[in-house]
Amino acid sequence: MAKVRQVRVTKETLLFVGEGFCEKAFLAHINGLYSKGAIKTKIITAKGKGPEHVINHAISCKKIDGYDHVAVLLDLDLICAPSVLKDAKAKGIIIIGSEPCLEGFLLDIMGVKKCTTNNGCKKICHPLLNGEPTDRDTYSALFKKSVLDKARKIHENLNSIINLFEGKLK
Repeated sequence: MAKVRQVRVTKETLLFVGEGFCEKAFLAHINGLYSKGAIKTKIITAKGKGPEHVINHAISCKKIDGYDHVAVLLDLDLICAPSVLKDAKAKGIIIIGSEPCLEGFLLDIMGVKKCTTNNGCKKICHPLLNGEPTDRDTYSALFKKSVLDKARKIHENLNSIINLFEGKLK
């Protein structure tokens, strides 16, 4: 009797590139809450160095590793060259910004008044967190699924992030 060969179904892939380790940890927290296995997700960090480096790192990863979808979460405090943004768009990279930085984005989600500077936002946000901002478990107390579900209705960028992890890629 011949063996029945199992057909392996491949899932679509998503690479999410965070600007730094804090973005990676926050994205991992959201992925843990919203990913239901519809897509295969990998979250990495570009280790900072500005928006152009982060975007170019994402483009390079997509080219080398062949991800179906690639998204980037980066701070909007620095200006990015229009040519880099154009190249990213042409290559299908989804760019999601945090104003002026991740901590400002987190304060927006919590409904806490933020500063216009990165350092100001960090001084307000970090004491509110339950641990190191580079640890994904740090975000679980303040950013429960119920809080994020409510905030995603108000904050388009948060909704975009959650949609990607839910597999709503179109």
